Amino acid sequence: MANAVELARMLTPRQRQALEILANAERPLRNKDFHERFKTDGRRTTGWAKALGPCTKTRNHDLGSLWARGLVTVTNNRYYKITPNGSEVAAVMESGATRPTVRHELPCVDGAPAIGPSGNSKEPCKLTPQAGRPNEQLSEFRSELAKLLPSPISRPFLCHGSPLKCRIFIVGTNSRVEVKKPFWSFWSDSRGFEKLEFVRELEQLHRGLKVTRKNIERVACAAGPTITLDTNVYLPSTRTKRELQREDKKTDVIEYLLKTIRPKVVLAHGGEAKKFFRRHCRDFVDDSVTPRHITWDAWQWQFRLLCSHHLSFQGKEVRHAEEAERIGEALADALR
Repeated sequence: MANAVELARMLTPRQRQALEILANAERPLRNKDFHERFKTDGRRTTGWAKALGPCTKTRNHDLGSLWARGLVTVTNNRYYKITPNGSEVAAVMESGATRPTVRHELPCVDGAPAIGPSGNSKEPCKLTPQAGRPNEQLSEFRSELAKLLPSPISRPFLCHGSPLKCRIFIVGTNSRVEVKKPFWSFWSDSRGFEKLEFVRELEQLHRGLKVTRKNIERVACAAGPTITLDTNVYLPSTRTKRELQREDKKTDVIEYLLKTIRPKVVLAHGGEAKKFFRRHCRDFVDDSVTPRHITWDAWQWQFRLLCSHHLSFQGKEVRHAEEAERIGEALADALR
């Protein structure tokens, strides 16, 4: 126990605060749960998976952290839990043997690099993990994403409600049909995206929904409609992939969505979507509708990737529905 006492005395006040939160939790805490409890006068933290350490950086001390000392582990960049050594330190703190006078550390120096979900200082975290009310998070998300859209009618994604709650992504090549109403006219900072209204607009164009859209909806319904977001590698709408020009093939929008939301499961349907993930993931495996643990190289973000042929399919409508439902069920199973 002497080592635990010594370690406990070495902790900064914010690290002690963090460990107390984890020690008193009934189960491993998700990032979201942890950050809701780990607040300092409403100031934002600059960490995410390493929030226990890098976010405590002040003008006067280095990045030594609970995480680096092995007191706390982070599982899949999503859950925090105390290691056996950390449990001893937590017990010492709980006994009051080294309880500090709680004071609030200064925020990071201006211009200091933000630490993203993987703890990589080169990976800025677009959304504040410390954000308060849901409408504030959605407002910030909308503001950042809107900067990347070249046109008011550009369609970056579709989902029911808040995209920040989506744990499954369906990624295709690009959309075929444009809705002439501004994308953000279907958006609310309090509720998120109104997908039903948008789909109704699509139904009124060109004699109803296209085969691909119908199948995407079938997949989403089977996977979980409220937690599934569909998007594309390329933003411009064209009738065919061949009509895409070189300047159309920018991927900043899809990369922003992936970096900000961090889905747990992704379906890449079609050749362009597979190429996109192959470029960014060295351990990419093209195996039809088989969940594979994949790491995004630049961010060291881990997720499960499933690949399929394009959801436009070929053949009879009955087979479309059966195949789409099977893919949706595979996504749901991969999430468990």
